[in-house]
Amino acid sequence: MENRSFGQYIIQLRDKKSISQRKLAELAGVTNSTISRIEADMVKPDPATLEKLALALEVDKSLLLTMPMPIFQVLQDQAKPYQLL
Repeated sequence: MENRSFGQYIIQLRDKKSISQRKLAELAGVTNSTISRIEADMVKPDPATLEKLALALEVDKSLLLTMPMPIFQVLQDQAKPYQLL
């Protein structure tokens, strides 16, 4: 399994709904440029934009806040000892 960036995750959700960047922008009330920059990982959305994206993509905003990663990565991270700085 491969880790996805936030932008790639948005693309995946948008593709799952079969909508264009322009349509997502329209549904979320943001510019097409904003969607393009988010998907290219040039910017991270602020909380208000994140909420708009969640509504437009019909997903819970917590799903966007906790972008899924492969379960084996989560388990590996939990198994790593903490280092004191």
